Amino acid sequence: MTVWVFQATVIVCTALVPVYFGTFKKSRPKQVAGLVSAAAGLILSLVYYLCVMTLGYWDSNWEVQVWKLPAMPWIDVPGIKAVYLWTECGIIITPIVLVIFLIANALGKKVYQAPGEEAAA
Repeated sequence: MTVWVFQATVIVCTALVPVYFGTFKKSRPKQVAGLVSAAAGLILSLVYYLCVMTLGYWDSNWEVQVWKLPAMPWIDVPGIKAVYLWTECGIIITPIVLVIFLIANALGKKVYQAPGEEAAA
């Protein structure tokens, strides 16, 4: 199960976010946006799963690896003493990859468009 969740997270963060955003964006996306967001998705997924697997513990009740983050004293939310990140929470990387895609698309060079070639509508 853990391998399936890891594989799904890597595929979503590495391939689907850049491809979907590149497909459904009205204007033509910049080349660097896809490359940077795919690389960031892969790296962030690997780092997240390495941290959960090495710093976490096995919860036999749920049969899942859990990484317990200690309470953060600067965040005072009643009832929250610690944050528990499961291996299945790896999909939280997707919004980060989406933001990286938007930033890279805003900062990247414009894609050369040959005369007579139009961007897909």
